[in-house]
Amino acid sequence: MWVSCRRWRLRARRRWSRERQETTLCALSLLLVCVLSACAFVLPADLLLPLVAINGLLVLHGLARRGSIMGVVKLGAIQLTITLSLYLLLYGVGHLAQGAVVVGRIILATIPGWWLCITAAPERIGEVLSAFLPTKWAFVVAASLSLLPFMADEVREIYQIQCLRGARITPKALRNPKNWPELVYCVLFPVLIQLLKLSRQMAIAAQSRHFGKSTRVTHWHSPRDKKMKKKLPLSLQDSLFIGFCATLLVALTGMLRLKLGISGHSMFLMSFFYLICYGVLGRFGSMIACGGIAGLVAMALGVGKGGPMILLKFILPAIAMDLVALLLPLTLSLHWRCVILGIIGCMAWAVKVALTNALAGMAFDVVLIQWGASVLKGGFFATLGALLVPPVLHRLKAHDLLHRDKF
Repeated sequence: MWVSCRRWRLRARRRWSRERQETTLCALSLLLVCVLSACAFVLPADLLLPLVAINGLLVLHGLARRGSIMGVVKLGAIQLTITLSLYLLLYGVGHLAQGAVVVGRIILATIPGWWLCITAAPERIGEVLSAFLPTKWAFVVAASLSLLPFMADEVREIYQIQCLRGARITPKALRNPKNWPELVYCVLFPVLIQLLKLSRQMAIAAQSRHFGKSTRVTHWHSPRDKKMKKKLPLSLQDSLFIGFCATLLVALTGMLRLKLGISGHSMFLMSFFYLICYGVLGRFGSMIACGGIAGLVAMALGVGKGGPMILLKFILPAIAMDLVALLLPLTLSLHWRCVILGIIGCMAWAVKVALTNALAGMAFDVVLIQWGASVLKGGFFATLGALLVPPVLHRLKAHDLLHRDKF
């Protein structure tokens, strides 16, 4: 009996040490990715060859782990075509080499993030990222990541059932933006109802287990403490709903990739879910929290090719929309508020692309032209997603799932 207990302890220690080693390696890999991505923009052109060699080793290691490099290759080919065309029109043939170097820097900044998504397990990335978050938000991120398979299955089942009923939401039909409202009403609206119920049930389950009430100090306090409630306005239920919306945003971005041939269509889902959090909760910081969690989940799951830069893609529009929402008068109709916030979010989303190009050394004229083109393309999709938010909020109110008297 004593020998068997000793063996069990040794096995537990070995398993725990192995998990700690994997977490440590994941943290070092994340640090390496951040350093290499920064070096791609900071190093002069003479020192890019050693960085190219390091990225080549990362590509070989990723391919050995059966990763697909086609996404990065397509991104580089599209960026190279657009950038060289603009340099040829604005500056002539003599500056084509400079444009090629700029595109090379962007690709060198993208490869480390691709390698991290291939080699690191999502749960380890989530564990490393959760070490830097407050206790409540670490619980939200962990719960969102653990419930992602359930949410993906729920979305897939609803999608397949609606397709069998004749809804025009097949991949071929979704190439026409006129069918996108049907996707919202047939798929996203039932999923939002499930998320509201699930967040309420999980919050009750956590509170019944005295979450945040132990003798050890945490970042989540009892709602009876009015002073702390003013400092921390988002309850656990609201935080879980934000986390579930962010995870659903990332899941839909990965599952329903719309092959439209133009950029900016990601702003449709982004503006829709950010404004849903704004309409359901009506509190400052809800869109920022949704964007931050979406960026962490996307980086952990490898959705997109930006690596750590994917955080800016999600959080910059959320910050801009949350700040502008404070300035908009409540007397303005909900439709106009949603449209204005969607356009503001699109402009901030395009800043990420402009910032990446500027750090790579692209000419200011080319950066400005590409930023304007991104705003025009993404503004259409952001406006379309924003216009679908008020009907969904009124339907949620009709189902007695919202407790706000006025939006």
